[in-house]
Amino acid sequence: MIVQSAYIDFLKYSLEGNLPLPKSAKEIDWRLMMLWAKKQAIVGIIYGGILNVGRSLDIPFNILMEWIGYTQQIEIRNRQINKKIGEVCNQYIRDGFRNCILKGQGVALYYPNPLLRTPGDIDIWLEGGRDKVMEYVTEKYGNLLERYHHVELEMENDIEVEIHFTPSYMHSPFSNKRLQEWFHNQKEEQFRNLVELEDCETKVAVPTKEFNTVYLLEHIYRHLFSEGIGLRQVIDYYYLLRSSTKLEIRKEKLEMTLKSLGLWKFSGALMWVLHEQFGLKKDYLIAEPNAREGKFLWNEIMIGGNFGQYDMRLRAHQNEGFLRRNVRMAVRNMRFVKHYPEEALSEPVFRIGHYLWRKKNGLK
Repeated sequence: MIVQSAYIDFLKYSLEGNLPLPKSAKEIDWRLMMLWAKKQAIVGIIYGGILNVGRSLDIPFNILMEWIGYTQQIEIRNRQINKKIGEVCNQYIRDGFRNCILKGQGVALYYPNPLLRTPGDIDIWLEGGRDKVMEYVTEKYGNLLERYHHVELEMENDIEVEIHFTPSYMHSPFSNKRLQEWFHNQKEEQFRNLVELEDCETKVAVPTKEFNTVYLLEHIYRHLFSEGIGLRQVIDYYYLLRSSTKLEIRKEKLEMTLKSLGLWKFSGALMWVLHEQFGLKKDYLIAEPNAREGKFLWNEIMIGGNFGQYDMRLRAHQNEGFLRRNVRMAVRNMRFVKHYPEEALSEPVFRIGHYLWRKKNGLK
C-alpha cells in the first residue's frame, strides 16, 4: 500500500495537537487510513487527532465506530498491562531483585494520553546479571526461551513478559562492549527512578529521560538490522524529545556517548525524520539532521511497518531452516552496509555465534 502524504499530514496534526487541520485531510480514504494506522501500530494516536477535529471530518459512521472500538481495546489493554506491571515488579522486589520497566508503559508517560499508545509486552530489567537471574528464573518458571539479553514468559491475558539481564545489545563486539559498560554505569539511577502508572497499585521504576535518549535510539537502530522498525518506535522518540529540556539532556555529553557507541550517524538520520516528517522543532533535536541517511531510514519505516511485519522483501518462508534463514538475513542486511558498515557486517557473525552458543548450552 502506497502511503499518501495526506496520512503523514494528519499524523503530524495528531501529534502536535495545536496545528490547523491540514487541507489534505479531505483527501483521506478513512478505511485505508485505518489499515495504515494498524500497520504502524498508531491507531490511538490518529484517533486523538480525530477527536481534536470533531464532526468536521467526513468519516463514514461504520469506520468511526470501528476506530472507537479499536481505541477502547487499546485503552483496556494498557490498563491490564499497567496492573500486571505492579504485580510483577512487587513480586521480583520481594524475591530480592530490584527492577526497572523498559520501553512500553514507561515511555507512554511522555504521551499526552498514555492510554492511547498501542502497548506491547512487558520488558523488565532485573538487577543481578545473567547467571543470577537465570538461576532464579529457571527455579521459578522452568526452562524458558533464553536470548542474549532476556528470557521470555507468558502470563494470564496473553501478556508476554521479557525478563532482561541487560536492556539491549549491539552486533558489533566493540560497540556492544562499550554499550554494556554504559548500562552498568547507569543502572543505579534507573532502579531508583520511581513513577506512577494509571491502574498500577504501586510505584515502579522506569528509565530516566537521559537514559532513554540513548537507549531508545539504540533500540531503534538494532531493530533496523533484524526485524525492522515502524512509526510507533519513532513516535516514542518524538514524544521523549518533546518532553525533555536542555537541562535534562546535556547535549555535549550525549554526543560523546553516541559517538562512542557508533550511533552518531544514525542519530542524524532519525533527527531528519523527526524534523522533516513530523515537524519537530530544531530546539528539540539532539543532532544535526542528516538528509541522505534520513531519507533511507524513512523508506525503511514506510515499507516495513511495526517491527517490519509488512516488509515483503525477502520474507521468511514457512518451516524455514537455519541455513536458509541466515542466507536470507545476510542478503537483507547487505543494503545497510554502505550506510552502517560495522554493525551490518557484524550482524551475521553475531547471529551465527549466538546460535552456536545456544546449541552448546542446550538452549531452545
